[in-house]
Amino acid sequence: ALHKEFGKKIPFFVFGYFKMRRGLSCRCNQRVPTHVVLYLGKNHSMDNYVQSLGRGTFNGNSVLESNGYDSVTVLTTKADLEAARAYNEFLDQLYQKIDGGASPNDAIQGLAGKFSAKANFLRSTNRKLGQCNMRDLMDEGAVFQEEDDESNDISLVDDDGDEPFQGDDETKERYWNDKLAQGILRSFTYLFQEDKISKCEAKSIVDMFDSTYQETGEDKVSPAVVKKILEDYENKGVLRRFKQGRKVLWQVINWRQVEFMINKDLLSEDAAAAVSLDDD
Repeated sequence: ALHKEFGKKIPFFVFGYFKMRRGLSCRCNQRVPTHVVLYLGKNHSMDNYVQSLGRGTFNGNSVLESNGYDSVTVLTTKADLEAARAYNEFLDQLYQKIDGGASPNDAIQGLAGKFSAKANFLRSTNRKLGQCNMRDLMDEGAVFQEEDDESNDISLVDDDGDEPFQGDDETKERYWNDKLAQGILRSFTYLFQEDKISKCEAKSIVDMFDSTYQETGEDKVSPAVVKKILEDYENKGVLRRFKQGRKVLWQVINWRQVEFMINKDLLSEDAAAAVSLDDD
């Protein structure tokens, strides 16, 4: 009725949640979704996110073109989108392993061969699958192949040497004047540059921070505070957490993003006294 009254020149906005995600069609013979804004809270599962993202897929490219678009534009978080792409790749490879005779349990444990790094959705998300925390079921190091880490070259310049790295400005602004958060980022870079350590336990970050920024006799940084900041970086897609045996390791996802976020004027190695170490 609205389409007949207003035609295609007037945009329609559809606001929805559960019904829109699972069972409500957002298209008709004259209109299909052209833009989707998707931001789900961290308690929503990965499968629910992927289902929601699917609202931008449909049979009807000809209708989309008649609406004046050749693709659907999605506004969402970088971490969620990367996780969704990897998750679909994971499902494709899981099907191949099961089709080859492996049981589902053996497949997700890596007993039927490792999944490719491209399928490693755990590196970008902490979301559950259904009601399951997949990090409790899957040893990331045993299940997924190591990725070719292009981030080993710590530089703000891309490989072609011409274009500057386009970082996440929102994340950068959030941590730009936070001296403790900045110190933790620098601790990662020091571990990488000095000791060639690309993944480590939180304790290594605490030790590096203390040895770099804390003067003799001062209180050491609280591991609980560091853990909160690491988890915040993880939620923003800066770091990833994974299990290796009984250890929980942290790794930078993209070194260029880290360097992009570091405020070189804020924190020097003599600025220990200015760093807040409160637990609240």
